[in-house]
Amino acid sequence: MLSISLDGLVLNTYFFGVETIDMDLDPRELTEQRFQRLCDWIVLIGRRLEKNIEVQHEGGGTPILRYVVESDALEFVALPDEEDGGELA
Repeated sequence: MLSISLDGLVLNTYFFGVETIDMDLDPRELTEQRFQRLCDWIVLIGRRLEKNIEVQHEGGGTPILRYVVESDALEFVALPDEEDGGELA
């Protein structure tokens, strides 16, 4: 595991093979500034790796955010549901 700090927001990073990198965070640590930094980070990683990036609820499912290489855009897809615990994975 590798921990990365973005303006105090800790991303725990796990490498599960050459195609998958998982990161988790504590959504209670998100502030407006940290959320913007997280969005910038997602775009940076997507561009550098030339890969689509998805931010999902813990346990998978419908993405909350996604970076799409073809359009070079960060898309807001869905908000966390309270029944999902409102957590980002």
